[in-house]
Amino acid sequence: MYLRQAMVMSGITMLCAIGAVGEGLRLPVSNDIPTGPAGLDAPGGVGLPMLSGKAESDAPAISMISDVTFPNETLVITGDSLDGAHLRVWAEGRLEDLEPLRTANNRMQAIVPKGFPVSTMLLWPVKGDKAGTPIRVNGATAWWAWPPRLTVEDAGQPQTVRVMGKNLKLGDVQPRMCLQGAGAAQWLKVKQAGPYCIDAELPMGLTAGTYRVWAHNGTGGRYGWSASITFEVVDAPPPKALKTFQVDTFGAKPDDGNDDAYAIQSAVDAAAKTGGGIVAFSPGTYHVSRSIVTHEQAPGGVHFLGVGIGEYDPATQNVPGRSTVIRAHGSVSPKCLIHINGPRSTIRDLTLISGHQGAFRRPEARHVFGTVLVRVTGHDATIERVRFAMPDLRPDVPAEARLDLQIYDPALLLDAPGKANIIVRDCEFHSAGSGIQIGMLQSHQMLSAPPEPSTDYVRIARCRFRGYSCGFYKEPENPKTYLHQGLFNSGILVFNSKYSIIQECSFSGADRRGGKMINRSVCIYNSSARDLYIAENNSRNVGMTCPREDRITIQGEQILFHFRYPHGGYFDVIDAGPQSVAVNPDDPRNKPKLKSAHQVADRNGSRVLEEVGTNDHWIVFLAAGKGVGQYRIVTGAERSPGRVKLTLDRPWRVVPNGTSRVTLTVANRQNIIDGNTIDAGFIDPRSKVAGVLFWYNAIDNIVSGCHVRHVGYGVGFNASFRNPCCWNLVRDNVVEHVGGLAIECIEPACYIEICGATGGPLGPLFRADSDVNGWFAVGNVFRSNLGDDAPCAMITHVAHQDAVSKYLPPQDDGGLVMPVVENCRFSSVEKGIVINPGCCWAVIRNNLVKTNDPAAPAVYDQSGGKTKGAIIEQQ
Repeated sequence: MYLRQAMVMSGITMLCAIGAVGEGLRLPVSNDIPTGPAGLDAPGGVGLPMLSGKAESDAPAISMISDVTFPNETLVITGDSLDGAHLRVWAEGRLEDLEPLRTANNRMQAIVPKGFPVSTMLLWPVKGDKAGTPIRVNGATAWWAWPPRLTVEDAGQPQTVRVMGKNLKLGDVQPRMCLQGAGAAQWLKVKQAGPYCIDAELPMGLTAGTYRVWAHNGTGGRYGWSASITFEVVDAPPPKALKTFQVDTFGAKPDDGNDDAYAIQSAVDAAAKTGGGIVAFSPGTYHVSRSIVTHEQAPGGVHFLGVGIGEYDPATQNVPGRSTVIRAHGSVSPKCLIHINGPRSTIRDLTLISGHQGAFRRPEARHVFGTVLVRVTGHDATIERVRFAMPDLRPDVPAEARLDLQIYDPALLLDAPGKANIIVRDCEFHSAGSGIQIGMLQSHQMLSAPPEPSTDYVRIARCRFRGYSCGFYKEPENPKTYLHQGLFNSGILVFNSKYSIIQECSFSGADRRGGKMINRSVCIYNSSARDLYIAENNSRNVGMTCPREDRITIQGEQILFHFRYPHGGYFDVIDAGPQSVAVNPDDPRNKPKLKSAHQVADRNGSRVLEEVGTNDHWIVFLAAGKGVGQYRIVTGAERSPGRVKLTLDRPWRVVPNGTSRVTLTVANRQNIIDGNTIDAGFIDPRSKVAGVLFWYNAIDNIVSGCHVRHVGYGVGFNASFRNPCCWNLVRDNVVEHVGGLAIECIEPACYIEICGATGGPLGPLFRADSDVNGWFAVGNVFRSNLGDDAPCAMITHVAHQDAVSKYLPPQDDGGLVMPVVENCRFSSVEKGIVINPGCCWAVIRNNLVKTNDPAAPAVYDQSGGKTKGAIIEQQ
């Protein structure tokens, strides 16, 4: 049915009025908006009001706000002393008062009027004659930049710098970028720009040094700058001075079937002795029985160069056409064919083939490798136009005679901790395991061992991934094992990485119906991975199918951010400063053993690990009390008996106090999933195939412009107690033809936001007076999305079945807080937008929902009318 009437629940009326601007109100200055480079006038900023002084201590305060919020969209605001307050808003020439939808002491919601410009905005909370500190919305926000470094030689050629973030381009306004080194700042020529990524040309001839770049979206004037991001230009031996070492002159001979490892290694050693060189191959096939290893002492790099990759027949493993092929020699494959162990090395125009015989080991034993084709442990490597073929060599014997041989290894392993600056582009991967693995696996989330260092700054572009996993080689003894088939058979496995790009790649199973599959396109198996840019990729026929009619599998999310890291805990705040918070890890409630790292209902096992404060993985999220809804990155820890003071990356906007409680955790944050196409090809009702999923601990991520078809559900976010999921944006996506196994979301849906809290509907998590009740999710926004042909349009609730959810007590200040579903269009759905009492202050507005049954409601209240505080206003 179409619903085109306004609904008012719990006596809350929809208001969105623009009032006259009050006279004589002093507007305080900002205390946390970035400043731009000196000497450059910022664009925009029409009609900026006069700002002066700091806000008074008893003025209302905004602590967090939903960013990327345009006209006719809802602002989600947290803060302090906001009850009865309104907003003063400046937006490119307009300064007006805005009455909110509703307010409480620690939160507010308001709709940006339709007539406002799409621009940077400043908002002041106002109560009586006092205005609080302004907060910015839609200002250019730079999270990171590529590349982290260039050589002086590279800088002498045309180069670009790319900035990833949000609000980098707004509407039709021309964005800007500028650069500053040792001298004055200068504008750069923008080559292409979108909301989340902007590229600009660098001036040629940059000398060695550190450079800073800023982004500006053309609105906001001096308040529209992003923070600056740095990159380096370094001295390095120029590649053009390197000598060429032809492997044939060292005794290698293509196509003779003999072992060429010794001759190729001799050529590599000779190149290293001269500081680096080009190791060149002729057309034909070379064979190696052991790994070819480059040297750390070759500053110019060792550069493997073939004549091309030819074609490839996966059935015969033949490579017709002009090509250079390196194959494993003999019946046992070496640990790897090429090990890049030195800096600035390259592999180009080669086909590499080495089968995998399978290995006996657990999946978490990541340091024990069976076979990889290439391992990279050196920085500044480039792999270009290389084919990786890793066929399954497990013996073809009767099923009852098979051993438990596993293939958990990737074809290409990138294990170069630090600013790796690795490029992989225009390559092919035909693998029985995964295609690429970035970084090593962290310790198991229940342990407290220090994590592996991450391999940062990797760029994977225009690569093709084809999967050949059969799911299981040996029939599992336990039927539940089928739930996890294909666990590590993905296109790209990100075990430990930050600041990496995966763009314009193609993922597909070789024959999904025939059981030659790839499980996931991109699997991020670590909650500390962040700042990933996954854009414009195409996934087709990806996802496991079950070989038995009586089994199911729950793997298969196409772009998955999974929970795996040593856990932190849940604490009362002892005290806090402007840029710190103190907790007591010796609280008696922490002593019992933790039974699970997620889906718990108590404080058991809460701890402050020794690594907290030594890296930038950890955050504190304010889950209750004063300052609720904010998060900060932990940068240091001062330890004393019964007390750990955590220092933070930036000041609180609302300082917590003894009423506050915090979650200490790591989180996938600032990841951008943009413009990807996912089509599973067909829906297998025994297998879970999903589009994009964040499995707990997700903060400030963006899923935008993706097209998802033939999946169990489209885009999902899962939160729970001690695993917050907050301030994420899902907009402008299309999800269609949904059905089949659902698992997390209870039933197949286009979009889901779930608080997977345990303890039962009457458990302590849902009691306002308990010491574990709090905000588990806040500020997640789903807007301007399309959905078609699904059992359910949208689910935003605590995950309980209909029969159970009616017993949930309505949440006034906890649970899943202030979710927004607006301006979406759903058609051909069995059930509309589902909510239940686990939601607090939901806003569901301006959606068009067409259900197959005209009698079915567009918004389905699972609680039977008990949902409290929801604003529902549909077309």
